[in-house]
Amino acid sequence: MHCFEGPDWLHLKRGRECFPRGPLVKVDPLGRCAAVLVYGLQLIVLKAAEASSGLVGEDSSLNAGPATASRIESSYIVGLRDLDMKHVKDFIFLNVILHEQELTWAGRVSWKHHTCMISALSINTTLKQHPLIWSAINLPHDAYKLLVVPSPIGGVLVICANTIHDHSQSASCVLALNNFAVPVDGR
Repeated sequence: MHCFEGPDWLHLKRGRECFPRGPLVKVDPLGRCAAVLVYGLQLIVLKAAEASSGLVGEDSSLNAGPATASRIESSYIVGLRDLDMKHVKDFIFLNVILHEQELTWAGRVSWKHHTCMISALSINTTLKQHPLIWSAINLPHDAYKLLVVPSPIGGVLVICANTIHDHSQSASCVLALNNFAVPVDGR
């Protein structure tokens, strides 16, 4: 059992008491590890003890059967603020994080509207390292969800209110969903 509350873990909050949402938990599709976004600033990576059993069952698709359990071998904390990632909105297990460098709102959109970005990390649970592989900037402020694009195409879809963005390490494209889509500067 891993516990990240109490006086030993107060440094994770960085002096804050209120947070916009609770912890966000995601599991690697292959069951090798899980990650928990806590306090909006820290990503806790939990490594599964046995790679063969993993953190997901044989048939992990929406079934009504009993849930499987796995033992967690180790954990480590990725300080997202140290990687200059603020205001995290979502993450997926391509190890891609959707975050906003500077907050904006509806009244400020005419001046500052492309404030989100995605960053892809290579998480190594054995060495407890997480180097940045690639990133994409100038995503709309209203980006709110990431979806995995499976192999062989690969990449990530960024879902926004007026657009859908497809990004990978080598290419990117945008699909406007309506007339309110704002073109990205420099494209």
